[in-house]
Amino acid sequence: MKSFSLLLLTGLSSILFSSAQTVHKFDIFLFGDKVGTMTVSRKDYGNGTMYYELKSHSEAKVMFVKKVLDVEMNSTYENGKMVRCYSRYVVNDKTETFVSASWDGSKYNVENEKGKSTHGTQVLYSVLHLFYKEPSAQQSLWSERVGQQLPIKHKGSGIYEFKNPGGATNVYKYENGKVKEVEMQATFGTSYMRPAV
Repeated sequence: MKSFSLLLLTGLSSILFSSAQTVHKFDIFLFGDKVGTMTVSRKDYGNGTMYYELKSHSEAKVMFVKKVLDVEMNSTYENGKMVRCYSRYVVNDKTETFVSASWDGSKYNVENEKGKSTHGTQVLYSVLHLFYKEPSAQQSLWSERVGQQLPIKHKGSGIYEFKNPGGATNVYKYENGKVKEVEMQATFGTSYMRPAV
């Protein structure tokens, strides 16, 4: 029994220490008030596999209507190339949008609430990367939210912008290579994500 316990402990230790995780926490603001939190994590498995994940929860009154928003996004990279991703936006306990994409060796099979499509070019950089690497050399990025490649513009020192097909503008601001603020402009107002203190 002791030998089994020792073997189990050794196995668990090797799993735990074979991956390194980096976590960033953000507070979400709307109309100047804190309305939620967001956590972004990156796990390096040390074998060429990298896993990114974002989870957020916010509650706010928009035009006198209470909205509870839960967001989940993740993507998996193998040897620098995305092999799968998933995202889901849940508003008041109802899934509003979702995206699932996976690489089959020649293309991504993409599915969302509107139907199915394909994308033929392998993804090397996506929105979740923005929280870990300033996109100074990027001209486009994959959006886990919409399941598409989008152009990204350099708007000034440490400032980058991209737009979702629905028209929402996303602005990422960096200081010394780290995200200091994310600005999301939408029809109902602009929300801000800032590192939690």
